[in-house]
Amino acid sequence: KLLGPFEISFPEATVRLATFEAITLNATQHDYDCHICLSDLAHFLRPTFEDFNKAQHPVYRINLERARELHERIPGAREKPVVGVSWRSRNLAPARAKSYLSVPEFAPIVETPGIVFVNLQYISIERELDFLTKGRGANFLPFEDVDKFNNLVDAAALASCCDLIISANTSVADIAGSHAVPCWSFGQDQPHFLFGRETTPWYRDFSYTVVPQGEPVVT
Repeated sequence: KLLGPFEISFPEATVRLATFEAITLNATQHDYDCHICLSDLAHFLRPTFEDFNKAQHPVYRINLERARELHERIPGAREKPVVGVSWRSRNLAPARAKSYLSVPEFAPIVETPGIVFVNLQYISIERELDFLTKGRGANFLPFEDVDKFNNLVDAAALASCCDLIISANTSVADIAGSHAVPCWSFGQDQPHFLFGRETTPWYRDFSYTVVPQGEPVVT
């Protein structure tokens, strides 16, 4: 899924999928000088909080042509604030589900007058969308033709159309943060994400509300 975003953001680099032998899983290409797990890069590139402040941000780029096309499809986008929303992950295991909101719980947000809301929820189901657009009459645009789960280039382009994103702790919030789109997110305490701070150093213009351990988002 990151092939597209990496190709756009790092045009000077060769970006490709790894290839392996089916049985041994040994790599079949060796034309590189070294390799590293992506998550280990922070050990070398972000050893101090000062390094976070000095780093270029955002690193990832938007497909501007696609973003303009999507923005033109948002009625009133030039007159009203546009807010992207996502209320849950696809993983609804009990340990994680309590950190998300159900559609009825989330509905009052998208009923706020004077705002255009855009669906950034990936793997949303039809009855959730029907509840918001038909049952509650919310000013809510589904964008059902945008594959927000598999096409991260389009997902980022749609996110960039928003003035603000409100999301549970899912990849939607990470897309917002990594592309410098203002975001309000919520979820369980994430030590590797917050590093003991109230706001994360990874993203700028990003607010994260910690849900107390063992408590649901709505009480």
